[in-house]
Amino acid sequence: MPRHRPRRRRYYRHRKRFPVGILAVVVSLIIISAAIFVASGGKATEAKRSGKTRRTISHRKARACSRAAAPEPRMPRLEPPRQPPPEKVIVKRDPDYDKGLRFFFEGSKIYRKSGGCSPEEAQEHIRQAREKFDKAREHFDKALDRNPDDKELERDYVNLNQLLEDCVRRLELQRE
Repeated sequence: MPRHRPRRRRYYRHRKRFPVGILAVVVSLIIISAAIFVASGGKATEAKRSGKTRRTISHRKARACSRAAAPEPRMPRLEPPRQPPPEKVIVKRDPDYDKGLRFFFEGSKIYRKSGGCSPEEAQEHIRQAREKFDKAREHFDKALDRNPDDKELERDYVNLNQLLEDCVRRLELQRE
């Protein structure tokens, strides 16, 4: 008969394991009771203090309504006084600059129309845009004489000159 070797016991199998399930239940009960205690406002329940163990549901509802009817007085919130909104700073620009901008925008609008049409229509749009750009340039020149340090005016003047040069070149190309 073959001889069976006895199974080797591992060194940790003979130890009794700690009942982890019981520990989890105990910890969860402690957490739940702490949550109930905090939710009740930190007071012990009245049933335990007064010795009464049963109360009707309608009594609980009535009590809850009476609590809701008379809330505890609260201290009024102290808010800092509201500051009035800051007044908008209105920068008065040169009237010639405003007129020049109006002509510049009108000319730009007409100039954009020349992109997707026949060559004859494009020629007419470019000619009309050039007239508007010339008027805008006159007004910008007057405004620049009065305000030579205005950066915004200089930027618009450069843009106007670029469009005006493009109009002149395109008109010359069409004539040739």
